[in-house]
Amino acid sequence: MARRRVEEPGQLNLIPVMNLMALLIPFLLMSAQFVSYAVIDTVLPTLAEPVEPEDGVAGGRPQPILIDIGREGFKILGAGDVLEDGPLVPCRGACDRVESFDLEGLTRQLVKVKDARPEREDVILSPESWVPYELVVLVMDAARADVSSLGPDGVGRTLFPRVVIAARGD
Repeated sequence: MARRRVEEPGQLNLIPVMNLMALLIPFLLMSAQFVSYAVIDTVLPTLAEPVEPEDGVAGGRPQPILIDIGREGFKILGAGDVLEDGPLVPCRGACDRVESFDLEGLTRQLVKVKDARPEREDVILSPESWVPYELVVLVMDAARADVSSLGPDGVGRTLFPRVVIAARGD
């Protein structure tokens, strides 16, 4: 019986594969996104001694506009003389989900406040402790701009660009 001669495998040429890896690794590293941040521009309230208001003016400044986010809906305080239908923007149904809050109604009321007080640029948000973060961000967006009336540049009317978040004691 004749024996077959087994050929030993030749050496693999790894240089083209190594060149490919040397080119791919920098491109993959450049296109990778390791961390993504979203920044919401807001102002934190400062500590100060409380000043008693005199005729709607506290310490020579106009009374601040405050949006109280609670179980009844939104309550706009500091602009009672402007809002004929009351400071409360109630929820649609129970205020247990983000979708039940009337953000469009809040924006409509804030447009009335801005029309009466065009010099004002700040508004204070005061959410209760159970209010989800998503709702606070949506209220910030609703207070900053009226997107229902887009201008020629595609940007809504600016209402209150400086939003301050205040802590509550509940």
